[in-house]
Amino acid sequence: MTSIGACMIVRDEEANLRAALASLREVVDELVVVDTGSRDRSVAIAREAGARVAHFAWCDDFAAARNASIAECRAAWILVLDADEELIAPGAREALERFASGPSRVGQVEIENVGASSGESRVLVTRFFANDGRHRFVGRVHEQLRVDGAEPVRAPVGVRVLHRGYAAEALAAKDKLSRNRALLERTLAESPDDAYAWHQLGKTEALAARHEQALVAFEQALARSHDAEPWAIDALETAAYSLRALGRSKQALTLVAQIETHYASRADTCFLAALLRMDTGDLAGAERGFLRALELGAQPTSNGESVLSAATSAPAYNLGVMREVLGDRTAASSWYRRALAFDPEHVQARAALERVGGA
Repeated sequence: MTSIGACMIVRDEEANLRAALASLREVVDELVVVDTGSRDRSVAIAREAGARVAHFAWCDDFAAARNASIAECRAAWILVLDADEELIAPGAREALERFASGPSRVGQVEIENVGASSGESRVLVTRFFANDGRHRFVGRVHEQLRVDGAEPVRAPVGVRVLHRGYAAEALAAKDKLSRNRALLERTLAESPDDAYAWHQLGKTEALAARHEQALVAFEQALARSHDAEPWAIDALETAAYSLRALGRSKQALTLVAQIETHYASRADTCFLAALLRMDTGDLAGAERGFLRALELGAQPTSNGESVLSAATSAPAYNLGVMREVLGDRTAASSWYRRALAFDPEHVQARAALERVGGA
C-alpha cells in the first residue's frame, strides 16, 4: 500500500484547522503542519489531531513555506491542503492510491470554492505528487508546483476539496487581498516579465473591485503570455467582467468574441458572451449562448475556474428576463422556475416569478 502524507502550512487558523485535519484523518497516513507564526491555538489543535508540527519563520514566500512542509513529510506521496479546506473523504483514499500506482505525473484535485460573492466555483489545482525530491513549489504567492524546475504533466486524481477562503468574511478577516497584492507587487518588482504574477494581480484587483487596475494587470499578463497558457481564458474572462463593471460591455464583447469559438465547449465563456450580447441588445445571440451554457453544464477544467451558476441558474434566469421583456410571461415563469430548481436561494428569480404571477 502506498503511504500518503498530507502537508499544510498554517497561521492563526484555529477557526478552520480542526475540520481540515478531521477530513484527512481516515485518508492519509501522516499529517504534517508547518506553522508560520500563529498566535492562537493552531499549534495545539494540530498536535491534538495527531499531526507532526514544525515551525517556519515567515519570509513573505508561500512557496518557501510549502517546500519546508514537503521536507518534513516521510510518506511516499504528498497531498497538499490548506487550513480553510476540507477533503471530501469517501472514496478519496482509493482514488489517491490508484493515481499513485499509475503513470508518472502529478495530480489535480477538484477545488470547490464555496461562499464567494460570485457563487460556487470549481477548478482543478495541482495538489498530489510523489515525495521523491524532484517536486518543488515556486512563487511568493499563488505558488505553483515544478518537477525538476519544469512544468509537470498533470491529470485529475478524482478527489474533491471544499474551500471557504473566498467568502467575504474570510477575505476580510486576514485582509488577504491586500496581502496578496503586496506579495505580487514584490514579485513583479523582482521579475517584471512574470506573466502569471501579472494575471494573479489582475484577479486580486478584480476581486477588490479595482477594475481599472485589474485591466492594466491583465493587459500586461496577456502581452507576456505564451500560446496555450492554462490561465489565459481565466484572464480574458475576468478582464471582460471588469470591462462590464465599468459599463464597457461592447468592448468586453469584442474581447470575448475573439476566443469564443476556441472555447465553445466551456460553459463560462458561452454564458459571458451571451450576457454581453444581452447588454448590447443582441437578444437572439444571447438566447443561443444561454441555452448552450445550460446544455454544457458545469465542469471543472484546467483552463480556469468554472462558476457553477454560469451553467445553471444564471442562464436560466436571464432567459426568463428576456422572455419577460418580450411579453411572454408564461415562458418567463418557466425559466424562473428552472433557475430556482438549480438554486432555491436565487432571490432575483423568486422576485421575478412573483412579478409575472407564477409564484
